[in-house]
Amino acid sequence: MTLGWTERELARRTGRHQTTIRRWINGRSPIDPDVAAWLAMLAAFVAAHPGPRIVSPGRDASGH
Repeated sequence: MTLGWTERELARRTGRHQTTIRRWINGRSPIDPDVAAWLAMLAAFVAAHPGPRIVSPGRDASGH
């Protein structure tokens, strides 16, 4: 699941420095367990509740 956030946005939302976020992403530092749990819950919510999709003119929501 991808949230589509930049390193900067994740740093802003978690109150961490962007360098810390980069270390987590690159595997050089373990992610804070509280942040990991929050991200897992957030990703599960987004997966269960996807936002609306733009439908092209002449097509219905099923793509036809």
